[in-house]
Amino acid sequence: MNELFHNSNADGLLVNYTSSPTSDTNATLICLKPFTKTCLNCHEELNIIFNQYVDIFGLNSIIKGSVYISLCKQCGQKFYPNFYEKIAIRKKFVTPASIYDQNFIYFGGKKAYSTELLIHFTSVFLRQYSGFENFQHSYNLSIKKYFTLLSNRNIVNEVSVEINRQYFSDIWFIYQLSLFTFFNNDIPEFEIPRSLDDSCLYDFFNMNYDQWYHDFVNHWAMHHITHSCQSKHNNQSPGCMKAFIIDGMQKVARPICTNKNKHIITDEFPDGIYIGCGNTPKAKSGLCEMCRQNYQQQHLPHTIIYDNACSLFLYFWNRYGESDIYRRIRRTPSSNFVSKCLFFIDRFHQPNHKRPMCQKERNIDYGFDNDTTENINTEVAEQRNSVLKQYQNALSSYSSKKARIAYLLLFHLMNAERNTCNDQFQYCRKYAKATAPQLKGVLLKIELFSSQNNINNISSQFFRQDKVIP
Repeated sequence: MNELFHNSNADGLLVNYTSSPTSDTNATLICLKPFTKTCLNCHEELNIIFNQYVDIFGLNSIIKGSVYISLCKQCGQKFYPNFYEKIAIRKKFVTPASIYDQNFIYFGGKKAYSTELLIHFTSVFLRQYSGFENFQHSYNLSIKKYFTLLSNRNIVNEVSVEINRQYFSDIWFIYQLSLFTFFNNDIPEFEIPRSLDDSCLYDFFNMNYDQWYHDFVNHWAMHHITHSCQSKHNNQSPGCMKAFIIDGMQKVARPICTNKNKHIITDEFPDGIYIGCGNTPKAKSGLCEMCRQNYQQQHLPHTIIYDNACSLFLYFWNRYGESDIYRRIRRTPSSNFVSKCLFFIDRFHQPNHKRPMCQKERNIDYGFDNDTTENINTEVAEQRNSVLKQYQNALSSYSSKKARIAYLLLFHLMNAERNTCNDQFQYCRKYAKATAPQLKGVLLKIELFSSQNNINNISSQFFRQDKVIP
């Protein structure tokens, strides 16, 4: 293009044209269009439409670009520059064609990255041992210095953003793991995270790690047969796969959980082998969140008593661990705890339940002897509700934020009155130091005190006859 404009800068002309208030155009220096012109399912030709503007981070510049998409209504699929989406199940997939031989990588959002930049970081990561934080500072500083050398200040003013290490690292991981997956597997597509938040990214890691580890071991254990190494000296053997050379490495030290009792069971070690927990501990704590919750759950009862326990049981087990995004309860430490609990109907409502499961499996007196269950007052929640009703005038005018604090203190004072600290000042440090660790996020999360109905649920958790759950 520059040959046609000998006396002008073509890029500058285009920037002035697209930024002009009198010009109606979506034109930008870079247009990111769908990786395919036809639907992958029905092979019908697709119409391309403008989607949004994005910031494109290159090796030595940040410029404005346009993202275009295409939609196949018949198949319910939406196509982007480097991935496509199955609309009905709300999942994203990459294909070899969408990843390989592409100049830019875009996985959603307002940012895209040149393949040159991603490759450059990979090289810096391998040879200069740089992490994402140092790369972020180096890149942003370089861009500022590059801008000072530009003669056309309009281009300088076009984009004034900086690269963000969190966002860039997410894209780099997804890009490299997609390449790794296609490198090891002859598959037509590979699912990537729907969004770039930490939760989706960690689910993506956890869901695929076992397969990635298997692929890694399988390839590099057998590569001397399928892809033999070449020595730099023709007359010398590379020495690959001649022996197992083993050593430990603790030079890259990072904080890990202090729980040493975590073990795994393998075919060789059917009784288990202790490996410890390698998760990152919580701040100012020696244990990771999962180990903290597992430790706390050891002190909780594993019996849930509710007037409609039969329906609660069916609701939970019809959704627990399911993959349907609209009808699932995800596996978390809290839901895993509930999965190990027994569900029973309280004795007051038991006669009203006629289903076979209600008469047997959900009947607290059916599967246990009297010595096990007779000391449990299953109506304590109903009885406590009659007491809480007396606070209607005092607390009904409170805002939601104030009400939850008021009920929290009320339940604490009630617990203190009924429990062993009855004769002690409830905020005595001597007593507090002797109590169990504070429970946090162990049971299913419940929005506290936003309505009178929620109070019933809370009271059923906190109170039992003559004993309070710590």
